[in-house]
Amino acid sequence: HSTSRMSGGVVPLLRDPGAAAVRYRRGAPDTYDCSGVHHDVEEVVELGGTDEVLEALVDGLEALDGVASAGEVLVLLAASVPVLQNALPYDDEVGVAIIPHPHTMRRDGVSDDNFVGFRYGDRPVYETYKLCDNCSSRIRDQHYYHCSEDCDTDFCAKCHDRLQDIETLWRRGGGCLERARKCIAVAERLSRIILDLPQAERQSVGRTLGLEWEDHHFEMLVSALVHVANARIVHVEDVKRVEGDEDFWYLMALLQLLYQCNLLQCRSR
Repeated sequence: HSTSRMSGGVVPLLRDPGAAAVRYRRGAPDTYDCSGVHHDVEEVVELGGTDEVLEALVDGLEALDGVASAGEVLVLLAASVPVLQNALPYDDEVGVAIIPHPHTMRRDGVSDDNFVGFRYGDRPVYETYKLCDNCSSRIRDQHYYHCSEDCDTDFCAKCHDRLQDIETLWRRGGGCLERARKCIAVAERLSRIILDLPQAERQSVGRTLGLEWEDHHFEMLVSALVHVANARIVHVEDVKRVEGDEDFWYLMALLQLLYQCNLLQCRSR
């Protein structure tokens, strides 16, 4: 094996005798045998989404301070598949992943003077001048939840209680906010690296993903990236900043690229 620039990242971890071996090989200085990665995708994925793999993935991405090769990108993509699975809590009712708010939400409300009438017979309605940052509905109950650090984030009582239940179950299953944020950073960094590849290298990655990866690995990758993209804009506070959020738009561009990869797969059948 030749030495990779990712000397502190995923590839050395994969070469560890205690882990699955990957045939990571280069030909001439500016070429790479992508099929070597394709044949070992299963082995890379089988490493799982452990904290060790996540840290190695983060190190590998940080080490790519210049132009990456198609082979390096494909190894990193394969390693990211299990890492990104279930990285974020999922709201079944809405059908999207969410990023837990980093601060405690405190119970807040308006005075009785804000009472405006009754709805559906006996339900009191209040003017709070607030929108729920989860369901985007006007908050009409007297009490709601506001960020204890005064972020521009408010939840209606119904959404707050449901999100608390979702996050509790997620944390009991091993979910961790710090790890979730690292996984989001991995997805965003991968997006930038892939979209900034020279055209020939990017096309090589696209052909390998679209024509050589197993369907279930491809679907897992797309699903994980969709969850990250959705979670980035679920709350209104995030949407206010999304226009100038380059990381988000790189992620969207990667999903467009994967859509084109999927069309390659369809045309080959």
